[in-house]
Formats: sequence, structure tokens, C-alpha cells
Amino acid sequence: MGKGRKALKDFIGNIPEEKLTDFPSNNGACIYKDTNFRMDMQSITTDEPKKYNIQIQINSETTVSTLKKLAPSTMVTILPPVDEPRWTAEQTRQALLDNI
Repeated sequence: MGKGRKALKDFIGNIPEEKLTDFPSNNGACIYKDTNFRMDMQSITTDEPKKYNIQIQINSETTVSTLKKLAPSTMVTILPPVDEPRWTAEQTRQALLDNI
């Protein structure tokens, strides 16, 4: 999945910093998207300490042929903390890249 992996890394690199820190509290909210991927806040975990369940999923309308057959699969999941200490935008971006 060379082209797909590159597209995913590009997507993560293009997420605006403000989208990587203050996550919505409503389940299923789309935080950021492009043609190939979307980053959603799926839920907040029920265990303590609470964490956001942030996922990057392949969009059904992706233009990357190697990703089409995988849509709408989840490609990355991270669990940043809801309360302090919150992750910086750079910590969130690095966690996304580390979990590809």
C-alpha cells in the first residue's frame, strides 16, 4: 500500500494545528477530511482517565485505487487524554504518524 501510505502521511501532515488539540465532545463528529480520509472523534472512553477515541478512516470516495477496496476501514486510532495534561498539536500529529 505504498500510494495509500503516502496519502495517509500527507493527510496527517496537512491537518491544521487547531484540529489537533480541541476535539469535539459529540460522538462521531468529523474533525477534518479530504477526498481520501477523514479524522473523526468516535467517542470518549468510559474508563479513567477519560480519553478521546480519535480515528482516521478511509472515505468511500477515495481516489487512491489501493484504498478503494479497504474503504471505509479505520487506518489509525489514537487515545489522547480528555483532561490535563492535554496533548499539543505536535504530540497528536506524532501519535497519528506513529500508529500508521
